[in-house]
Formats: sequence, structure tokens, C-alpha cells
Amino acid sequence: MSVDKYIKRFESGEDVHRILGELKSEAASEIEDAFSALIEIGEPVIEPLIDTLKDEDKDIRYMAAKALEVIGYQAVDPLIIELGNNRSRVRVCATETLGKIGCTKAIEPLIATLKDEKEDEIVREYAVYALERIGKPAVKALIKALKDLKDPSAIAPLSAALFYEEGEVRETAVKLVSNYSEIYMTYGGIKSILRNDHSKIPDASSYLVDINKLKDLRGPDKKRYTQKTLVDFIR
Repeated sequence: MSVDKYIKRFESGEDVHRILGELKSEAASEIEDAFSALIEIGEPVIEPLIDTLKDEDKDIRYMAAKALEVIGYQAVDPLIIELGNNRSRVRVCATETLGKIGCTKAIEPLIATLKDEKEDEIVREYAVYALERIGKPAVKALIKALKDLKDPSAIAPLSAALFYEEGEVRETAVKLVSNYSEIYMTYGGIKSILRNDHSKIPDASSYLVDINKLKDLRGPDKKRYTQKTLVDFIR
């Protein structure tokens, strides 16, 4: 049985990184067996998997993150520690995986990541996605965190929140992006986003009226965005 084969390989101390690399070319059933073995072993393979999140190959990083996700709650504390990793790709993987695991213990650390003005924009954006996966327990803390945002780079988490499943979060994001557009974006940028995506955003059309009155702020200290829609921005 392939599951037993992989259990023996992992327990023997064979390099987890190398095994995941081999799995890239294997059939889906073989990958499933390897992941079943990882789940059965659990805690002893968590650190090697986290170390694999540093790999240059995005497919191997994905497989390591997926394995941590299926291991589940045992991986939460180690993943929270990795939110402080000095590599942004590791922080992104840790953030996304915490959301997929869905443990409420991750809410506070993810909120701290979201609010960190020194954090990379993409990591702050992924923190919103992770909190959405955790669900209703995260809503109140997320809304409060969004209201506390004032820095120019906060456009990333606010843009993600515009498509949040919970209506109250979306409405909060719309109001904040509109109210603080002079901080977050140029007039043209915010107007373009709300016009192109207004069908997906509650009450966006009402904000377009007010935004039309704003001046086009293009000073050297203003961050400019050239995307036409939120999808362009996220890409």
C-alpha cells in the first residue's frame, strides 16, 4: 500500500522536500497517499514542511502548504510563528494556510499582520482572505481593524475586503475606501475601481457621486495605482 510506503519514507528521516519534488510528476492517487501518510505522522513532519515553504518552486511551496493544511490544527502554532518569517513568500503561505485550517486561534495574529504598516501589501491582502475563511468569529475583529487603517498601503486589504462574503465587511470597506480616498488612491484610481466593479459591491454607485467631487491628488507623497479593476489590482 502506497500510504505505508510513504509513512516509512517520512519516518526514516528522508528529506520531505525531495519527496514533495518527486510527487510533482506522480498521479493524483499517489499524491493523495503521500498526504495521507503526512496526516498520519502529523507533528514530526510540520517543521520540514514549513522549511519547504521557502522553496523557489511555487508548485513545491503549494504542496507543502497543502500538506500543512491537511495536517490541520497541529500546524497552527508553528504557522503563526512563521507570520514573522523574513521571507514574504513564507508569510503568504503561512497566512493562507492558517485561513484554510480555519482555527480561531489565528484571528489575532492575522489581524496584527493586516494592521502592520511595514508588512508587504500582498501579505496584508492575504490576511483578509484568511480571516474570511475562518468565518463569522473573525468578522467583528476584522471590521475594527479595517476602521483603524490609515496608511497608503492599506488599499491592499481594503480592496480584498470589498469582495468579502460578509455584507457588513464589504460595506465597511466601501465606506473606508471612499472616505479616505485622498490617503489611499488618486481620484482616478478609486473612481475606476468602483465604477468597474460596482455590480459586486453594495451601494458603490452612491459613493461614485461623492468621489466625482474629489480633486485628483497627484502629489509626490501620494501612492498611485493604475489598475482598472480590483481583479487587475489583485493580479
